[in-house]
Amino acid sequence: MTRNQRTNAVLRFAKTMLVGAALVVITNGSLLAAQFPTPADCPTSNKDRITAYKFLAELTYHRVKSGQYKTAAIAAKNLDFTWDQTNGCLQALGVSHEEALNIDGLMDAFLGAAKGDGNAAPDLTVVSGAYKKYIDELDRLK
Repeated sequence: MTRNQRTNAVLRFAKTMLVGAALVVITNGSLLAAQFPTPADCPTSNKDRITAYKFLAELTYHRVKSGQYKTAAIAAKNLDFTWDQTNGCLQALGVSHEEALNIDGLMDAFLGAAKGDGNAAPDLTVVSGAYKKYIDELDRLK
């Protein structure tokens, strides 16, 4: 599989996740129902959730590295949206509230660095450092 094919597959996956989250909102009739899943709504392992977060973070990071800032911004929004819709599953699977807040802070730092200041390209050194801290914390939860 070429790099472009892999990227297209990643984007299709991200779009599928967004459509799925939208269906959850529509099906449950409220945004709150989608934001705070019950244990029955969650996968049986943290690995399933963490894989999705890592996948979208990797896509964002590689797009920033390659100078594709618009695509990076879309992937970043997808990661942020996916986190907001599903992070309750981490807590349902035994991740403490403090750990979830820590991961959220690391993700926000990474996404903020990836977006830059709007006037210039993001600082790749800062983006790389924030990405590594975020991924390392996700890996620790597996």
